[in-house]
Amino acid sequence: MTLWERKKQKKSTPLTTKVDQFLTEARVIIPGAQALLGFQVTVTLTRAFEQLPAVAKLARVVALFCVATAVILLLTPAALHRLPTRKVFRAMPKHSLRGVPDSSY
Repeated sequence: MTLWERKKQKKSTPLTTKVDQFLTEARVIIPGAQALLGFQVTVTLTRAFEQLPAVAKLARVVALFCVATAVILLLTPAALHRLPTRKVFRAMPKHSLRGVPDSSY
C-alpha cells in the first residue's frame, strides 16, 4: 500500500476538532505575545529610548504596533468564537432581544 492510499484511507479531522485545536494553540501563544507587548511598551518609556536616533525610534514604534496587531489578531478568533450565531438569536424570545437591532438576527 502506497503512502497516497494510506492517506486516502485516513479519516479527516472534523472541523469542530480543528477549531478547538486552533483556539487551544492560540490560548497558549497569547500570554507570550502579551508579555512581548509589555516589554515593547516599557522600552519606549525608558531614558535610553529618548537617546536613540529618530530612525531607531521609528523602527521600535513600528515593531510595537506590529506586536500589538499580532496580539489583537490572536485574541480575535477566540472572541468571535464566543459570539452567538444568528440561529441562537432566532431561537430566543423577542422580549429578550430588546438591545439587539432587528437586522442582526
